[in-house]
Amino acid sequence: MSGALAGFAVGALWEATAASVANDERVLKCGLAGEVEAVFDIAEGRALWQHLPAMKRAPELEVETKPISVVVYQGTVNALVFGPAGASRTAEVADAVCVLLSDGERVVYGNVSRAGFQAP
Repeated sequence: MSGALAGFAVGALWEATAASVANDERVLKCGLAGEVEAVFDIAEGRALWQHLPAMKRAPELEVETKPISVVVYQGTVNALVFGPAGASRTAEVADAVCVLLSDGERVVYGNVSRAGFQAP
């Protein structure tokens, strides 16, 4: 295959993959616009650190024994953040990870280190 055709094939594959990820139900439930690096499910939430070992503590996940879905974003996304007394606003969040809990709750973590990241 010539270089031009190989480049076309890779580009077409990337576009098809990006489109399928953008339409993934888990990505849609996260509701964040941004470049998705990975989407996967984990049988127990407390196992998240097997895939994102450098992620800071999240006590609510450390005891989670039910399945979770994980969407890992690259770069910056806009997300609803909460401040004192429950005040909320939209802000840019870098290196976001969206976790969908089995009860339907969505939690977005920002500034998550990708050091040692391994998708299942």
